[in-house]
Amino acid sequence: FVPKRMLRQGDPFSLYLFVLCMERLGHMIKSVVDAGLWERPFEVMGRGPKIPHLYFANDVLLFTKAKPS
Repeated sequence: FVPKRMLRQGDPFSLYLFVLCMERLGHMIKSVVDAGLWERPFEVMGRGPKIPHLYFANDVLLFTKAKPS
């Protein structure tokens, strides 16, 4: 994909590009969580589903264990 011009905020295509990238990121995060490489994703009710990330309109919130390094 080689853009011919820049995408600016408010461009109708920028929303679709964001959603496309977030979908791919979500699949990558899910594969890392399933492999057990993601440290301590948020779990609902202790043994419930693991939630490593949440998407909002134009933001991503990641849940993991923090380390000083």
